[in-house]
Amino acid sequence: MSLKGKVALVTGASRGAGRGIAYELAIAGVKVYITGRSRDGESTTQYEDLTLDQTVKMIEKSDGVAIPITCDHEYAKQIKEVFNKIKSENDKLDILVNNIWGGYMGEYGNLDIETSSFTAPFWDQPLWRFERMFFVAARAHFVGSQYAAQIMKEDRSGLIVTTSFWDNDKYISNLPYDLVKVFKNRMSLGMAIDLKPYNVTTLTLGLGWIRTEHLKRLHDLDDFNYKQKKGFEKTESTRYAGRAIVALASDPNIIRHTGKIFTTAELARMYLFTDLDGSQPEFFSVDDKSDGIKQR
Repeated sequence: MSLKGKVALVTGASRGAGRGIAYELAIAGVKVYITGRSRDGESTTQYEDLTLDQTVKMIEKSDGVAIPITCDHEYAKQIKEVFNKIKSENDKLDILVNNIWGGYMGEYGNLDIETSSFTAPFWDQPLWRFERMFFVAARAHFVGSQYAAQIMKEDRSGLIVTTSFWDNDKYISNLPYDLVKVFKNRMSLGMAIDLKPYNVTTLTLGLGWIRTEHLKRLHDLDDFNYKQKKGFEKTESTRYAGRAIVALASDPNIIRHTGKIFTTAELARMYLFTDLDGSQPEFFSVDDKSDGIKQR
């Protein structure tokens, strides 16, 4: 099924998976709206090229269409304004990709991924980390999905994808991080139950270990030499997840997948797409940290 003429919103698209997803949708013919806080001259990271404007330039070089909207997803009013703009300009929304994160942003909203406290026990976790993961990421996904659903159910079609992480329900060694991933995964199920009568599909995409711009610069990686770098053999490009979403959105019977969790690796084998180097990176699994403790 062709995606030409479709309209999508990808949140958190100034860098990382969000940028890759927006790019792949755009080159597939989708008109892509992208949101985030970083604009040229006002980046929230130390990297001046990781902005919405640079994502747009990358897409336009490949003849795609992308419209940037500055939005701090911590504020529901700004999220509402994004959806109002899309509705007024297109009278529809076909695809929503919930990709806002914020869990690696420090207390004052700047990139803070290398903090030693990230894997600390829950009693040593800073409260701001919990708040950013839930009051920014989880809340933004819920609010955005509410507005998207109101548009999509009128058309009796649509796809909502929430990016997350999932490894057979293993505990992920950081309680706030684990909880927010469980929230996002479960949210897709609940939304699917409510939206199935309207033929709207909602599912979770479990991302692998992504070669983000930060990771590539930190370890001198690129999208073709990574297999020669010990420990990074199973990493994925930022565009691999985008190809997964293009494949899903192109499936005329996508409703059969509603409510489910898929990994990018799983979808690559299902829909026969590859990463940039022609490979299909294996599923990225984490160590089981439960020490034999089970809930049932």
